[in-house]
Amino acid sequence: MINYRHTDLLLALLRLALWADKEPFLALSPVSPEEWQAAYNLAACHAVTGVAWQGICQLDAAELPPTELLCIWTAKATALEKSSERMNQVLSALMERLGSAGLRPVVMKGQTVAALYPKPLLRETGDIDLYFPERADMDACISALEPAAASPDGSYRARYMGVEVEINPTLIDLTSGRKTRSVSASIAPEQFVEVDAAPGLRLRASAPQVNLLLLSSHILKHTFGRGIGLRQMCDLAMACRAYRGKIDPAHQARASRRMGLRAWDRHLYSFLVRQLGMPTEYVPYKIRLSKSHTLSQRVLLGGNFGRMVYSPSANSVKSKGVTALSLLRSSLWSLRIAPRKYLKCISSLAIGQFRLLKPSQKSKVKSQE
Repeated sequence: MINYRHTDLLLALLRLALWADKEPFLALSPVSPEEWQAAYNLAACHAVTGVAWQGICQLDAAELPPTELLCIWTAKATALEKSSERMNQVLSALMERLGSAGLRPVVMKGQTVAALYPKPLLRETGDIDLYFPERADMDACISALEPAAASPDGSYRARYMGVEVEINPTLIDLTSGRKTRSVSASIAPEQFVEVDAAPGLRLRASAPQVNLLLLSSHILKHTFGRGIGLRQMCDLAMACRAYRGKIDPAHQARASRRMGLRAWDRHLYSFLVRQLGMPTEYVPYKIRLSKSHTLSQRVLLGGNFGRMVYSPSANSVKSKGVTALSLLRSSLWSLRIAPRKYLKCISSLAIGQFRLLKPSQKSKVKSQE
């Protein structure tokens, strides 16, 4: 069950940080020390501690959390800012290294999305996601960052200056490169643009129209599996705000339909409006809002990539089992919302697992058939 009191408190802080909307917080006052502590713990599970702290900064002195917790929260926010600054430094060094090899990757999500926030440094960092339009460039990057480990979804993972780097075979999850290029060409003059992610850090990123599809599909993929948290929802909300007036709603609606995201988008944007308080004028195209109850349960109960439900495991077999169980549990809802995307997710992971089998294991499988 969701504890709606401290969940509502966290959502109220996010609304205050993102939209300067204090009404939801005032409706919850007064807040007990136990509720403040529970909201802090929940924010950590959803990787939105820094964004929530920004909301706290807009409260009056009498409305603040207990002094001890306020000091802890402030220290965490300061640490997040330092972590973001280091991520920017790592990104700068990585772009310089790849650039010296003639490679210019597209940076997906991460710091290119953080730049859309009122306080970019308070968005919690993760890994670095890269994409190369040309397969030869992707292979060159994998060689440059060796050792890089292959994943079932076709991506490769490496480490650079202590930060995980994921090299992705496709720009938009669960969508072929050919279809992505076709749809992108129909809605954006250029598929990629230059963005100033931080002072002195200029990155290549997806065009606004394409980025909305990228973020929507990314959230959908993780909703199929272990789960998705409020950080990714805040990312999309900030993108919707930043891109208002920069996209053609009719073209965006057609692109969403061609990508098989239209039914899913209805639930996704309903969550942003009803739970995060995003103004309806920021929804990128005309859509009939739903109650988004099932999605709300999955997001609020799951946390960032399911960390509230599934404990991270270094055991690859156990991790794969958890992923399979997650996909099974979400099957009925997923098949109703985005059946083709769900089946694509299942099939691509199964094929990817088989491809990663060692030669001896493949031979064993064939001999048993």
